[in-house]
Amino acid sequence: MSVAQIEAGRKGEEAVSLSVPLITSLEGQSILGIKASKGFIINTSISTGILKQNSNIVDKITKLDYASLSWLRANNSIALRSTAGFWRGQIEESRSKIEKEIGETKLSPVAENEIKNAYDSLCQKVGEGNIHVLAYDPNENNDQLIFADQSRAQGEGEIIEIIKERFVSQFSPEAIEGRNEKRLKLAQESLSKNKNQTVSRVLAESKNLSHIESGLKIVVWAADKG
Repeated sequence: MSVAQIEAGRKGEEAVSLSVPLITSLEGQSILGIKASKGFIINTSISTGILKQNSNIVDKITKLDYASLSWLRANNSIALRSTAGFWRGQIEESRSKIEKEIGETKLSPVAENEIKNAYDSLCQKVGEGNIHVLAYDPNENNDQLIFADQSRAQGEGEIIEIIKERFVSQFSPEAIEGRNEKRLKLAQESLSKNKNQTVSRVLAESKNLSHIESGLKIVVWAADKG
């Protein structure tokens, strides 16, 4: 999700984007080569919905973005390295504030209803009521980590709590560090094309500062009871 999309959420755009449905089926799809047709995907428009419900989160993300860029620059500059601990602390503080805001935020009735209907349909497909499901965010995982980083849920209420938890997890220092590595790689590639630049300057002039890069996506699929 771009900064412009975040700002759209602040200004009160529809919680569910018309171009991206909130829910899509896993029918005919697979996860790492394993058939997982009994499930559904909560798409990236859920992030827009969360931001619309509580625009205070946007301000917290903006502050976190500044701290994140400063942390990255400090880690790659001898002159600034002594400030790296301070900026990491600022990231922790911003994440804590985002978590607090998320805890006080409810999804829109439309979004909650769509998730409930998708869960009820999955129960019918499995042939049982109130089934257990596994959920994970593919944006934050590589293939090796997906199965180790799934959350177990039962009922649409627990699925909604997972959505909130995974939204917050995007802003942990560890998650930001991973994305910063990609940002640094791009800066170094730019530097190789212009020898008169420095890594610090390239990072400072970066136009893509938001850490919600593609928005939150949750894959939910039927789990064994064990």
